[in-house]
Amino acid sequence: MTEVVHIKDRKEAIHELKYSPDGTYLAVGCNDNSVDIYGVSQRYKKFGECVGSLSFITHLDWSSDSRYLQTNDGNENLADSNSDESDSDLSDVPELDSEIEQETQLTYRRQSIFISKRPKLMLYDFSIFSYRGYDCRSNLFYTQIGEIVYHVAAVGVIYNRQQNTQRFYLGHDDDILCLAIHPVKDYVATGQVGPLKDYATTGQIADGKRLASVGIDDSHTIVLWDWKKGEKLSIARGSKDKIFVVKMNPYVPDKLITAGIKHMKFWRRAGDVCIWRDIFLVKTVKAHDGPVFSMHALEKGFVTGGKDGVVALWDDSFERCLKTYAIKRAALAPGSKGDLRF
Repeated sequence: MTEVVHIKDRKEAIHELKYSPDGTYLAVGCNDNSVDIYGVSQRYKKFGECVGSLSFITHLDWSSDSRYLQTNDGNENLADSNSDESDSDLSDVPELDSEIEQETQLTYRRQSIFISKRPKLMLYDFSIFSYRGYDCRSNLFYTQIGEIVYHVAAVGVIYNRQQNTQRFYLGHDDDILCLAIHPVKDYVATGQVGPLKDYATTGQIADGKRLASVGIDDSHTIVLWDWKKGEKLSIARGSKDKIFVVKMNPYVPDKLITAGIKHMKFWRRAGDVCIWRDIFLVKTVKAHDGPVFSMHALEKGFVTGGKDGVVALWDDSFERCLKTYAIKRAALAPGSKGDLRF
């Protein structure tokens, strides 16, 4: 993945961000009690600011017509942007509060052995009503049938309010730190801490086919997954500062956003080809606009195909692109699925 835009408008942690339903704006909630509004088509130029919350922003919701915002804050207050308390003037930025300062000191390193277990979803005659909230965000969701999903310790909990019953997912062997729900709200992803420095926060892409994770290693590595196959699609170093949020652009599936302490970054899946010697990366070559979907080695060169609809012919050292072919559906033979075979 390639970093496209890096914004540092705030000196504090960013807790929440959300695109408007029409895809025109991005709202970003910060730890200094304010919400910044950015224009998506203007390369995320700042349009305005909503102020008035008494504590840091914990949750954002847009109105269906993309005209108003509703927020929750750490002081348990609900704010509506359809009021006279929102303006576009920058406010003073206070120092980090004790909660964020404490969180920057947290470490999740474990001295344990990873054991793979079969997922277990079971019904017990006891209940769990606490949940992990002191270092986790986006940690409670509603399913499509109205059940509540949350986590505590190494247990995923599904609570049915009508029947007042709980089901427990017991497939983890260490603390769960993150939770993400499929756009259709029928699947839930959980990530745990572990000796391999696994995931600290997760989010899913709008089409529900891919899952993003952020590691708790020193670089807070970002990984884009094909969750059905369990395969990595892309990987990139995130930031030395902690990342609290990763969100997918629901209108451009190959773009995502990360935000955390004093930063917000915009990413896209790159069309690079990586050249390796043993285990060392020698160089990267820009091959396509967007992700590379296929590559084939020839006797004297390589052929690559990308999402941009281009097939490229390269020399044997990947130094020069010899020729490109723009593949269009009008040029395909009747009944062809567009597959490339050698």
